[in-house]
Amino acid sequence: GFQSFFSSISIAPGSGPARRRGLERHPGVHVGPAIVGYPRLARMPTGGYRLSVGVATGATTGPSQNCQVVALTGSGTADAAFGSGGLASVPGGAGAGAVFCTALVVQSDGGTVLAGLSTAAQPFISRLQAGGAVDPGFDASSVLEQFAAVSALGSGETGNLFVAGADRSGFYVPLVARASGNGALDTAYGRAGTVIVEPEI
Repeated sequence: GFQSFFSSISIAPGSGPARRRGLERHPGVHVGPAIVGYPRLARMPTGGYRLSVGVATGATTGPSQNCQVVALTGSGTADAAFGSGGLASVPGGAGAGAVFCTALVVQSDGGTVLAGLSTAAQPFISRLQAGGAVDPGFDASSVLEQFAAVSALGSGETGNLFVAGADRSGFYVPLVARASGNGALDTAYGRAGTVIVEPEI
């Protein structure tokens, strides 16, 4: 089989590509056998980046990929202080694995929040601490009760979390929810924690 590697391009202000980085495999960031789907990228408050990728597992039955987070420094090398050699797996909630990561946001303390679809075919929201470990104090179950799918995440100035996706009505109505830093639904926001986005007719 083939092996996967990352490559990125640095753009200098007011010019074209300044230089290409990562034409060789970044040390410690090999995630083979293959990267699938679309990666999500977010910049860290102190520099560097977090990248979520779908990684093919090579399984012959069940889900054939899982979601992992890669930590890169500002110069494009693996951040060895994150996870295992710059790589951390994303839990899918309730013992399930994360299959697709559809959204990623980095918070002011360096934590990374991810959302997507789990192996149980349910939406999930998980948080990794700045060093890549799963945050044991984060529980977004009250938020997930509102959603059939989660497509976007945002971080508020006070450390709260904004979640957007489709509601559970069966009509996939756009919905936005606000959660506290520990993942709990903030019922002071909108109507009991959520706002429905409806077009004018």
